[in-house]
Amino acid sequence: TTGFFNAMNAMHGIGHVSVGGNMGNTRDASNDPVFFMHHANVDRFWDFWQQQSAAHKTACTPSDHPACDTRLNGTGQVYKDYFDL
Repeated sequence: TTGFFNAMNAMHGIGHVSVGGNMGNTRDASNDPVFFMHHANVDRFWDFWQQQSAAHKTACTPSDHPACDTRLNGTGQVYKDYFDL
């Protein structure tokens, strides 16, 4: 599970860096229309992986991976709030 989470996070970052321009800048990335296609694809991979087993549906918990409990910038929310658990 941690391996998948790390691989997805790496793929996500590589997408931003590879496209470049606004996509390569965290603050401006959402100004690029490719941003939304990129994130839809990341969500598609996450959904596909979750459908592979019941254990994957609840895989992202703080005890499983500390990043799941990381606060999102300025929102007071954590990543796990956005996962389909």
